[in-house]
This record gives sequence, structure tokens and C-alpha cells, in this order.
Amino acid sequence: NETTDMTRNRVRMELLPSMRSYNPAVSLALNRLARAARLDADFILQSLMAVVDGVMSRRADGGVSLDRAAFGELHPALQRHMLRYAVQTAAGDRADLTEAHVEDMLAVISGPAGNGIDLPRGARFETDYRRAHILVADDSETGGEIPAPPAAPVAIAPLGETVAGGWRVRIERADGMDATALARARREPPGARMSETFSAAALGERIRVRARAPADRFQPLGMDSDKNLADFMIDAHIPRRLRDKIPLLESGGRIAWVVGWRIAEWAKATPDARRLVRISFKRLDDRPDA
Repeated sequence: NETTDMTRNRVRMELLPSMRSYNPAVSLALNRLARAARLDADFILQSLMAVVDGVMSRRADGGVSLDRAAFGELHPALQRHMLRYAVQTAAGDRADLTEAHVEDMLAVISGPAGNGIDLPRGARFETDYRRAHILVADDSETGGEIPAPPAAPVAIAPLGETVAGGWRVRIERADGMDATALARARREPPGARMSETFSAAALGERIRVRARAPADRFQPLGMDSDKNLADFMIDAHIPRRLRDKIPLLESGGRIAWVVGWRIAEWAKATPDARRLVRISFKRLDDRPDA
């Protein structure tokens, strides 16, 4: 406490006495400033939490996506805080994120689609036409952000919740959804579609969650025939390091959903279906629904 080797000691022993020569009440002024800053920070946090769900969504690969149009409507101050919050959500830490990174991210998200920049801790920020995405690095660099699928297939209860690997899988009735509601339910971008609606009759009750296998085939929504799952993942621009980590929803031996990315054509919900089910995947470490 008596040396000036530590910064806090130099502030106490040298800087504050010098500041008191200009303003004897500088300690009171600094305390007032600190209280005002705490109140301002609390207000900004509340304002951010009020809008975050309309702007940011989690991706299946552990990253996050930002709706560019909704982001553009935010106050410039909230935009900066939203970017910092998004990086912390995706990478688990923003300690190495500088103001220069934030300014670069603002330039990217307001610019043409297809641009991107590298961020600390192996993350990357890039845009498409509707969204900006923070893509996280491999698990070893992000503290295990991407849960593993089950080591062996896990049977899923037709209704209710089942744990499968690092995921909590919930199935609930969704009867009565019209075409508009079904379209709205599919608005999330690829990599972030963690809830999907299916025809209950098409799925049946032999539902399982598993990891991919070498010979897997899949009929993506909108296609009239199966294709090799590996080819689908390449065409969908799913990073190679994630392909073995994405859980698959299987019914009767056929892939009904590459979770987070695409459902199968044969399993899709239609407005005239008598029974629909909504299936959601959440990480085990996320807070369960109240």
C-alpha cells in the first residue's frame, strides 16, 4: 500500500492529490459520476433486454444471428451494446473485443451482403442479405458451445420432453396452424431453426434422435427425391467441423429433420393436416421453460 508499483496506489497517492489541487471536492464528484454511470448502465441493459429477442437468435452451431432490418432500427448506442452482447452470447466472453472491433462490425452489418471480419477467440462476423451471423470456432476454443448428439440413438416420447445427448427435446401438439402461421414459424435462417412443425401422421411414434451415419440419405423440404446427407450439408454450407455434431431427428428409419437447418419434405406440416406437432431442441445448459 505504500509503494507506487501498483496502478491503484499511484491513483490514490499521486493522481487524486493532484486532482484535489484543482477541485477539493473531486472525490464527491467522482462518486456522483460512478452512481450516474451505474444507473445509465442499468437503463441501457434493460433497454437491450427489451429488444434482444426481436433482433438476435441462437444458431444450431453455437453462434448467433442478428436480423439486419431490426438491428438497423435500434438507436446507435443500443446497436453497439447489441453487438457486444451478441459476441458474449456466441463466444462466451467479450474480454478481447475492442471498440475497433465493434466499429468494424457496424460497418459490415450496414454494408453489402457477403462481407465479414474475424473476431477474437476464433469467432467470425459475416452477413447475408437478411442476417448477420457470429460464427464460433471449434469447441476447444469456445468452451464447448456446441452440444453433442447422443452417442447412440435415443427414442423420443411422442409428447413431452426427452433428454438426448446435450439436448432437451420437447414435442407438443400444434393443431390448428394455418398457412400464415406455418410460414411465420419457418422465418429463422438456416442454422437457427431450433423449433419446427411437422405432420403428426407422417412422423408416427417411432421418433429418435441420433448423430449422422456415413450412408445417410435425406429428402430436403422442397425436393421430390432423396439425396446424400453429406451432399446436402455441403450444399447448405454447413461447416465441416459441425457436420458430425448436428443432431438428426429420425422417424421410421428416415431423417425428418437436420436440426437447425432443414426438415424433410415428407414430414412437413400442411394447413389441412388433422394433427400437427411442434418439436423444439434446447441445450441442456439453457434455462428450461417456466
